[in-house]
This record gives sequence, C-alpha cells and structure tokens, in this order.
Amino acid sequence: MPLASTDRVSFRSRLILLGLENVLFNEVMLSNGNSIFGVRIFEVSGDFVTFQEEGSAGSDLIAVPFDDIVALDYA
Repeated sequence: MPLASTDRVSFRSRLILLGLENVLFNEVMLSNGNSIFGVRIFEVSGDFVTFQEEGSAGSDLIAVPFDDIVALDYA
C-alpha cells in the first residue's frame, strides 16, 4: 500500500503508528531518485525517520528527513 508524503503532522503521526506496528517497508522512495528496500522504522524524531534494515542488529540504521521521502510501499 503506497503512502505519499502530504501533510507533515499527519505524515509524522502515520510513521509513528507504522513503527509501532513494526511494518516492513518493501520500498522507501526518496526525492533524489534512490530507494531503500526491506526496512522497518527504528525511530521517528522531530523532522526525520530512522529506518533499520531487516535482519540488522542495529548497525545498519538510515536516517531520512521527512522532506526527502516521496512514497512508502508496504504490505
């Protein structure tokens, strides 16, 4: 189910809920044309989200500002 970034406050709230549900994201599409695959939300902070790669023990954390997220794809 794709989720596009629209309203900053509701987007942040939705990310927090998805993190609490431990959702696995198939793809996180970024504004620079790159994508991150197979990640879960590790932490949602003020204006960025930190993703953890699936199967990682914590060493593969990726911080992404909200403004750089174009869309999220998850089941």
